[in-house]
Amino acid sequence: MKEQLALLVVLVIVSGCVGTKVVAPQDRLNKIKKIAVVPMESPPLEIPPFVSTDSLFASSAIMTTVPVESIQETGRIGVIVFGIFMLAQLPEENKRSAEVAESIEAILDSGEAWIPTVVFAREAANQITAQKIYNVVIQEVQKFPEIKNRDRTWHGENWLAPIRSWYNQTKSLFDYGLLRNQGCDAVLEVGILNYAYIETNISLQVAVRLIDLETGQLLGRSRAYKVPKIENGEQLLANKGKRFKDLFGALGAQLVNENLQSIGLIPK
Repeated sequence: MKEQLALLVVLVIVSGCVGTKVVAPQDRLNKIKKIAVVPMESPPLEIPPFVSTDSLFASSAIMTTVPVESIQETGRIGVIVFGIFMLAQLPEENKRSAEVAESIEAILDSGEAWIPTVVFAREAANQITAQKIYNVVIQEVQKFPEIKNRDRTWHGENWLAPIRSWYNQTKSLFDYGLLRNQGCDAVLEVGILNYAYIETNISLQVAVRLIDLETGQLLGRSRAYKVPKIENGEQLLANKGKRFKDLFGALGAQLVNENLQSIGLIPK
């Protein structure tokens, strides 16, 4: 029952208030020669408060938590395990043994964090380059200006609301003048609307936006999601989180492919 409730919560989030797909006009795509791929800031992995994390953290090494007073919502706290940032309710023994970080930003900016959008941006660049039509360059992570405080959350809305707002925009939120001066014709922004762990399922929703650098306007956008089943109690954090990263990496590659086809950057 708990798993079904958690899955329902995730599905509601997945199907939240976001704009419809936009297919890039072919005549404009024909003029594009160089694309900059920009990974957007990633939200934390969502683990609903009524989902048991006993098996998930059973094999994990020392973890780092963000101070309890910074992130706390129905018992969940910010946790970094093998570079993976998540919002979870920890077993008591893990709480006692965890190191405490000064802040989320200190960890995320340290270069030690695993940032899924960077993985997906590289995948998008590879898939586009394989078509031998566009010259592609990858940029650094772009933070969301509307996320004013990354230390406090209520149902993750301090992250999710600005990310949905980004996806819904019909123009660029950022100044890409430098990329335009470097000969880029368009920017492909690659983001995550949400991702979650629900014991017997994982959930991931990847979104892309193609921006025309000549006008700053949106050329195309698409989002795709999957909620595949996993083995109940699977130790995703075993082997320094390799299983977790491989699983989400492969799932993200599928969703990136779906999105690139949807907006017209690669053939169906």
